[in-house]
Amino acid sequence: MANERIIEVSGTIKHAYPLQTLHQGRSDGQGEEEEAFGDAFSIGSGPCGLDASSVVAWELEIGTTFQTCYVYLYDKWADKVQNFQRHYRVQLKGLGLVALDRWDVGHDTEDVKRCYLVAEPQVIKRTSERLPRLVPRPQGVSIEISYEEPQRLLESDQVRYLPATTITARDVYGVTVEAPKSMVLEVPKPPKANPRGKRTLREVSGVTAASSSSYSYTNLAELIPGFANFYGVVVNMSLPKHSEGRDYYMGVYLVDESCPKRSEAIQVMVFYPSFDQMPKLLHVGDIIRFHKARITRYQDRIQGVCTSRASRYLVMRESPNGKPDLQTCSASWTFEDFDIQRFNQLTIWWKEALPKDTTLPPSCPQPPRMIGDMQFAESFVDILVRVLHIQLPDQDSAAARLVVWDGSGDSSECLDLYERLRTQRDAAFVPEKGLLMEIFVDSCWVVIEHMGFLPRLKTQWCRFRNLAVSTETGTGGKAWFELHFREVSSLVLVPESVTDVQTRLCLQGIDPQEMVYAADHEEVQPPPESEQHMEGEPALPSVTTQIPQRIADKIAVTSIQNILSGSKVPHKYHCLAHVVRVWPSDYQKLTKVQDATTQSYVYSFVLRLADSSGELDVIVHGSDAEHFFHGIPPCDLTKHTSSRALLEKRLTALCEAKDPLHWCVKAYHVASQSSESDKRPVRYRLFDTLLRTVT
Repeated sequence: MANERIIEVSGTIKHAYPLQTLHQGRSDGQGEEEEAFGDAFSIGSGPCGLDASSVVAWELEIGTTFQTCYVYLYDKWADKVQNFQRHYRVQLKGLGLVALDRWDVGHDTEDVKRCYLVAEPQVIKRTSERLPRLVPRPQGVSIEISYEEPQRLLESDQVRYLPATTITARDVYGVTVEAPKSMVLEVPKPPKANPRGKRTLREVSGVTAASSSSYSYTNLAELIPGFANFYGVVVNMSLPKHSEGRDYYMGVYLVDESCPKRSEAIQVMVFYPSFDQMPKLLHVGDIIRFHKARITRYQDRIQGVCTSRASRYLVMRESPNGKPDLQTCSASWTFEDFDIQRFNQLTIWWKEALPKDTTLPPSCPQPPRMIGDMQFAESFVDILVRVLHIQLPDQDSAAARLVVWDGSGDSSECLDLYERLRTQRDAAFVPEKGLLMEIFVDSCWVVIEHMGFLPRLKTQWCRFRNLAVSTETGTGGKAWFELHFREVSSLVLVPESVTDVQTRLCLQGIDPQEMVYAADHEEVQPPPESEQHMEGEPALPSVTTQIPQRIADKIAVTSIQNILSGSKVPHKYHCLAHVVRVWPSDYQKLTKVQDATTQSYVYSFVLRLADSSGELDVIVHGSDAEHFFHGIPPCDLTKHTSSRALLEKRLTALCEAKDPLHWCVKAYHVASQSSESDKRPVRYRLFDTLLRTVT
């Protein structure tokens, strides 16, 4: 029993080929001719075709990867599922399920894919004897097929699924004609055919998910090609630009409860003939509703397209009184009780979910860089900053100039900007320390104004994307950096609760909203000495660790003593422990050069974890370390940078944490020449653990 492995596959049926009778043993050869003719319009009868009497074949699309595999179901199994069709969600698992890594459909094609076989034991046995190298013997007879039947939403190309139903091997092999009615499994009845003879999905009847609305809406994770109505929360966007044709276009990335991670956000491309018709999206957290948006596939991802011909949008944003502000280009639109309810649901959801999400949107390969680390930036950079002052374009300068700050860097390098900022009565605030930098808006200033950003730029954190970086040399050979907002650049306002903003607030140890100069520019009084940290430094931030919820809920905590004595390697553990040591103790040596030509660095260090049962040295390296220090990419720590200062604060706070923290640890064997696993050394590494500051 220890070697038994349950095979499992799940996905959505992309193509469902009808029940095919297999003509075995025909002496006149007519059976082979008919089967070959049928195979030309299907994926064939599969490996068991010569040993079974009937077959149903599926091409199954696995998850959101859009990779496909083949599934062949024979005889009694084929009879049970003959009415399944496209869009059915299915999950197959069991010891009796047979998986083949490669199966060639034939017909002079190169269509070789993974294949799964569902058949009675005697059929699999005959095929395995005939093709011993191709078809392995199953380890049992248990097979379960769970399916969710789709129903077409009214006046929509989208579907909604009924609750899951399961077919088991007992249902297939054990039900007889004399069986009581309660034992007989009800399978879907054949759907009605349309005038062209094709099978169609049944329409949703009775109460729908949006029964109080005039429209049916689909969750983002359930979108399929066609037209759809859906809601989404904005996590990223690009500013409207003029296309090569006559339209303006912009990209919007959306999430919802069914698709909560920013890395899995659905992109919607919006096209309208004029700039005034474009959605006026400003904030991460804005909510947008689309009607009749076209859903397509682009680069193996679901993508939405909104055009002026058929689609409509409605932007919703929470106002100070809690009610939604609405914006659309349509002459008329609906906003019913259901829409208010859905707006409130999504608003409550994103305020709780987005601060916990540490992933990045698909268009953002790296976290925003701190301006104090600009010497490590390449030609273009993303930053997350507060705008302190705006100098509008005038006769002397055609470009608008923004003075920005994020709390990082050395204020002594920009004393002239500090002096100029103190003379501006409309400055948002004057920070006590930190590098100031200027952004020159060489283009798109009209776009920024017309979108409605200008009144909000100095009140919220702003994420600037794809800013061009230029280096200027002043007197004495000293270099400084200028940032330029170009056609490819973009902007979005970010709430203070997200992880990247909290990282920057930790540099100061206080909320920058409190650092506001009065209209007469009186100096901000320092806090009492009793509230100051030693030597004038801000107090250390409180830190904690975050592990995936599935591990915290389902994996019990293991003591360090049991981890060290565990005989199963490789193996993953969940432990609760303090950090008693970081090695190397010199934090400047926590990174090392990975590629001298590109001057790229990699994290590599050891944390010593301890609980009441013992101590354990855990290696933190590479991508696991980058996840652990989210928002602090590896760099040269021998230089005095904001990344180094922030890293030192977090590690010091980690070692001083009073409560034990959660850790995900994996035991593995070190590669060696010895083939005996019990003689190879065992090491432990960190995975799926994130270090977070506690606000």
